[in-house]
Amino acid sequence: MADADAIPAPMIVPTLGDGGVILRPLRLDDVVARLALGRDPEIHHLMGWDGSGAPAGYTQADADLWMADQLKFPYSWAIALPEPGAQGADGPLPDRMVGSVRLGGVNDALAPGLRTASLGIGLLDPAVLDRGLGMRAMRLLFPYAFGPLGLHRIGLRVLAINTRAVHCYEKLGFQIEGRERQTYSLLGQWHDSLVMGLLAEEYRG
Repeated sequence: MADADAIPAPMIVPTLGDGGVILRPLRLDDVVARLALGRDPEIHHLMGWDGSGAPAGYTQADADLWMADQLKFPYSWAIALPEPGAQGADGPLPDRMVGSVRLGGVNDALAPGLRTASLGIGLLDPAVLDRGLGMRAMRLLFPYAFGPLGLHRIGLRVLAINTRAVHCYEKLGFQIEGRERQTYSLLGQWHDSLVMGLLAEEYRG
């Protein structure tokens, strides 16, 4: 694991939960959990990564970079399940981190014209796919985002071939606002991205 001094302490965001899914602030030991999750080819393919030129496996350096990337966003949460997680230095971690979700571009002043954010969400454990956990995570996050945080709009970009994610977003009220042609080349084939947006009054909780 990277030297703890090299990783800034995460911002304290509220913990949100529904009894089965937890959105909580990132912890430094999430690097351990991220390393244990590795890099599932199907999941990362739908995120726009085809592995070209990358070494096999998922390394400690990869996990450290993942954490550093998460901490660039003040409004970033781990998606966790209330069960023992990966083996840490002092035994199993207190919960099972299975992914992350973040709101980017949030202006701290939240001026009237700047109450927007971009959504990034990823489940990283193939064992939890098709269980509705991503939907549950967003249903925990959005009442906070549109309520106490005061956002007016949340936007995102998603690969058009990721039909499972697109369907999930549409069920929550996201609208397809545009298509960016051939934005990602995966395994030698170009794919479009969809631009989607959700306004506070459109959210279907």
